[in-house]
Amino acid sequence: MDNISEALKMGGAAMMFVLALTITLNIFNQAKNTADSVLFSTDRTNFYEHITPDENGVTRQVGVETIIPTLYRYFQDGYIVRILDKDGKQLQAFDQEAERYVNKYSKENNVNGHTELSDDEINKANYALEHYNNSALPAYMYGAPWETSSNSDKYLARINAYIYGKNIKIDGKTVDYSNNGLIKYKGEKFNESYIEYNTSGRYMSDGMGNWYTIVDGLQKVMITYQLVN
Repeated sequence: MDNISEALKMGGAAMMFVLALTITLNIFNQAKNTADSVLFSTDRTNFYEHITPDENGVTRQVGVETIIPTLYRYFQDGYIVRILDKDGKQLQAFDQEAERYVNKYSKENNVNGHTELSDDEINKANYALEHYNNSALPAYMYGAPWETSSNSDKYLARINAYIYGKNIKIDGKTVDYSNNGLIKYKGEKFNESYIEYNTSGRYMSDGMGNWYTIVDGLQKVMITYQLVN
């Protein structure tokens, strides 16, 4: 009888251990599922709308309300944003690289004498000055005074002035969008085009006659909004 009693006790203990282990594993499973759910919900990319462009590169038609948040992200994420009229003429551009050149060389309007610059930088700077430092053009950047600091307040001031068509001062310089602010196109539709590209790469050989490209430059994103005819 003692042996039977001991056996029953051992069997009961084993069952309790299995039950406790099962409950523990179930709790860990539930905790993992909860953690996975929380992580998924906090990752914004899981909720992005992935849009495939058509044969003309257009992703979708949007209004001003879609363009506005893109403008607020251009200086944070390094986007290039261009806004064009119905004929493809540039109405406005938000491009930190171009703004940097305009801010640095706007007084000279020519950088060919700067020996510290590479030929590529000279070409980019001259392009920026030609397209964005001409007061007769709607995309005129007023010397891009907002680029003088990493302080986001200056970029935000410029973006807000453009959106609402305001005349403001940044570092004592007038930035006037009163005649070509984005708000004037409220109710209009724009074709949105989106491209990604890399700024540089290397052409390499594997030593067996095969050549391939290694992309190692900075990835850039350019979003273009063109008024619909």
